[in-house]
Amino acid sequence: MVTQESVSAGISGCDTALTRLLNQLPSGQAIVVIGKTGFRAEMGLYEQKSGGWSLIKKIPASVGAGGMGKTKEGDQKSPTGIFSLGIAFGLIAQPAGVRYPYVCLTPEDYWVDDSRSADYNRWVHYHDGDQKDWQSAERLCQETICYRHAVVINYNAVREPGKGSAIFLHVWKGEDQPTGGCTAVSEGNMALILQWLDPRQAPFIVQGTPEEIMEMAKGKRHS
Repeated sequence: MVTQESVSAGISGCDTALTRLLNQLPSGQAIVVIGKTGFRAEMGLYEQKSGGWSLIKKIPASVGAGGMGKTKEGDQKSPTGIFSLGIAFGLIAQPAGVRYPYVCLTPEDYWVDDSRSADYNRWVHYHDGDQKDWQSAERLCQETICYRHAVVINYNAVREPGKGSAIFLHVWKGEDQPTGGCTAVSEGNMALILQWLDPRQAPFIVQGTPEEIMEMAKGKRHS
């Protein structure tokens, strides 16, 4: 059972700035990921309750091997900024009680990471023999652990070539392992997040170090 706390009981010592930042969001739910040392991070699930923001749950998380501050494809960093969430997907069935849009993966589902392609940073369906203009893409069904459950983070939504692609919130391979640039939590916590997400609340994800959260609260966006 999750508990509810005020933002003042929040995470990583940037509570005033975080409250200010959350109040700027056009949303009733927010996932906040605060980078710590290396690839380790702390996640908080926040929700508007009676006109204020409440911390619903704290969750340990992992980010890229290079920490935060993604600027280019393959830099092993997770992006800093404020991002809307896209569709949820997974290799296994949608958990019971999930309201958020969820798609089960098939062998034809790919995410293009070729920055020269018109489909760069886009989910595509490809059958062997189909025409394509990309030379490399991630076949999503091959990530048998990470993509048991996942949610798209809308990083580089304008699909700027080389800025980075295929950024998700997904299941970690282990609490002691970094990601390639995504954000990851345990499978149990990923299922809990999916059950908590409410599409009517237009949820966002906010990522950064405490210092970056303070800068974003001043209106200096990193997305």
